[in-house]
Amino acid sequence: MTTKSTMPLCAYCGSSIDAGVCPICGGTAAPPTPTVSERTANVVSALCYVALVAGGALFLAWGPYDRHPKIRFHAYQSIFLGVSWVAIWFVFSALSLALHLAGIFFVAHLSTVLGMTFLVFWVYMIGNTYMGKETILPVIGPAARRQV
Repeated sequence: MTTKSTMPLCAYCGSSIDAGVCPICGGTAAPPTPTVSERTANVVSALCYVALVAGGALFLAWGPYDRHPKIRFHAYQSIFLGVSWVAIWFVFSALSLALHLAGIFFVAHLSTVLGMTFLVFWVYMIGNTYMGKETILPVIGPAARRQV
């Protein structure tokens, strides 16, 4: 019958440490790796979408969340969603302005309609992620998956 040692292990060589310093290499104990519960992962993943680019970047840089695959996926997906939203909004706003200046007035509010559509989609993403459902977006989802 084998028993597991409760003594800390050296972060450098892996040997047992009894007095805070490794007797073999002089290293210190490895800090315990914090774990993230599934509920916490859902909340943090939803928070990635709240601030889009900034939220995703924050949780990619903040341990222990930067090592959790679900959080990393949603962080990258929220960054890609935020960047693509700004690009799409810019194009549609320029198109709307150009058509308005050309005398085609019924498309003057094209960027407003697009913004309201994105708002509904954004709230949907936050809610689904908070409930633990994984929504993989068509173009940016696979790119985010490759980053994990």
